[in-house]
Amino acid sequence: ADVDAAECDVPALLVTRARGMAFAGRPPIGPLLAVLEEIHAVDSDGIPPYRRYYEPERLAVPRWATDEVLWQEAISVAHEEPPELPQRFIHRDFHPGNTLWEGAKLTGVIDWTTGSRGPAAVDLGHLRWNLAVDYGEHVADAVLPHPEHHPYYDVVTALDVVAELDTFDDRTEVERLEQHVARALAEL
Repeated sequence: ADVDAAECDVPALLVTRARGMAFAGRPPIGPLLAVLEEIHAVDSDGIPPYRRYYEPERLAVPRWATDEVLWQEAISVAHEEPPELPQRFIHRDFHPGNTLWEGAKLTGVIDWTTGSRGPAAVDLGHLRWNLAVDYGEHVADAVLPHPEHHPYYDVVTALDVVAELDTFDDRTEVERLEQHVARALAEL
């Protein structure tokens, strides 16, 4: 660990090998939430603040969208001031694909390239849209209720991915993501 950036140009945790492998199928929600609680409990003093992947001015309705008005409304929300929420240490890209498992035991969380200080709702939002796209909204809802969830970050974290999805050909996944964003917008 190089928390003070004494050896690297930024604070870093270098790992040569982590035990485990990707979970085959839908991972259990309990261990995911438990490790998020551990992550969010880490002292975030001195950690760089959370930044979105894309500033609102750079967002556009995705070409694959089936509901242009939905995405325009989501982009409008991204232009609003974020809610005032407690600052935590956050992974920033937390989802099942960034976890390692040995059977039903979660053994590691990987891909820490954007760890930062921000609302825990960022990690919950990122986890929820990934679960919604991969397994359906009922699985994304399995993390709720959660005291640090906020629908604003369900919207904003979903917008973080749309610029990278030039072609999103899986119509089921498109429908699931749009349903997820629509439900979050309705909660705001």
